[in-house]
Amino acid sequence: MAIDEGEDFRALDAALRGDAATIRRLRAEGVNVNRISETGPIPMEAALEGGHLDAFWALVEDADEWVRGNALCVAALFGSVAAFERLRAEGVPIDAEDAAGENALACAAKGEGDRAGRLEIARRLLREGLDPEDAIGWSTHRRDRELLALLRPPGRRLRLQDAISLGDVGEVRRALERESPNERHFQAAAAGGAVPVLRLLIERTPLRPLYALNFAIASRHLDAVRLMLTRGWNAREPMYVLLAAQHGDAPILQALLDAGADPNAREDPQDSAVWRAVNGGHLAALDLLLRSGADPNVAAHCGTPLKTALDRGRSPEIVARLRAAGARA
Repeated sequence: MAIDEGEDFRALDAALRGDAATIRRLRAEGVNVNRISETGPIPMEAALEGGHLDAFWALVEDADEWVRGNALCVAALFGSVAAFERLRAEGVPIDAEDAAGENALACAAKGEGDRAGRLEIARRLLREGLDPEDAIGWSTHRRDRELLALLRPPGRRLRLQDAISLGDVGEVRRALERESPNERHFQAAAAGGAVPVLRLLIERTPLRPLYALNFAIASRHLDAVRLMLTRGWNAREPMYVLLAAQHGDAPILQALLDAGADPNAREDPQDSAVWRAVNGGHLAALDLLLRSGADPNVAAHCGTPLKTALDRGRSPEIVARLRAAGARA
């Protein structure tokens, strides 16, 4: 791991190795062994992920209240029942939060550590009365129905955002009886490619959030794109064709062009769908654009599409297509 100027990774390196002795020595020298880095995991996460409980305790012992509260959340994140039990026995409260402001139950739901351990920690936290709302959000985001069944009390309805994340049409329909959809709901449904859910949202409101279609394009959900183009989204909005070309998604690009998108659309005079397709090395998208009448000579900030293809070593097929279309370097 590269060390940025001013950052001290010795505690993290020791945690990764499970070297508790070095962590204790660093603490004795006055080093902040639990310093949060912007460029990597915090040491206690590295220790638990590697199964190094001794290193974890070397980081946590005699630490302040905030560090120990964060440690409880990290234990939940990685499903370490042993670490969780000891911290609770030592008086760390159940409502402790991590650096992102999420409680241990949410961490158990969003974590990717030992699943059985995370479920057991979730059960214990629920028995102690911790609010499951944020954890429910994470379980629906991950479409973890087993965890959701554990978290949700009988009769408790999901928020619309959570129902959309879960992709459950029945839950979405029930949530729509209590909530009106907004831009964030459309974006979540589009990103998940949930066509039945999108259809429900469209039927409920005249709202057609401009950027929602971007989420379907970027996530490569062709059926969602097609639905949205027939239900009020304007294919001639430049960012759509530019984004599809950037991702090299020829079927979505074709759907946009069929719906009236301009192959020469641009938001910046020095940008084009052709240039984005070439820059990404997307031959099929480039072919489609050129056949649709796109100009092969719109210069971006770093040159024409042909110059970009030559400078960046794009395939001979891309160079040949551009030359055949009259592109200049």
